[in-house]
Amino acid sequence: MESPEDIEKALSRLMPAAISEEGKRSLDELIDGLASGETVVEQGSQVPYLFVVVAGAAKLSCKLADRRVIELYELERGDFFGETTLLSGADSPYSVAAHGDLEILSLAVA
Repeated sequence: MESPEDIEKALSRLMPAAISEEGKRSLDELIDGLASGETVVEQGSQVPYLFVVVAGAAKLSCKLADRRVIELYELERGDFFGETTLLSGADSPYSVAAHGDLEILSLAVA
């Protein structure tokens, strides 16, 4: 797992003014660990966070009208997801599940 300091540095490069001192102290509390197969986002659900893959991998998939599930993408360290539905308020058009052990950072919009 990356240290909170490493994550803070990476996020500061992406969003320099977005992390308060209080946020820096509690950054490690925002990192969740998931086991292989655990669902992060369920297709059709509301997504209240922007997720950043800290360690491990996740599969992004979509269930079609005929009930077939297709894998669209494998997310790896540094990839993020949830931004479109977070900003639009629409339901998620895809599901995301851990592919092996996964650590994700969950960021809510203030």
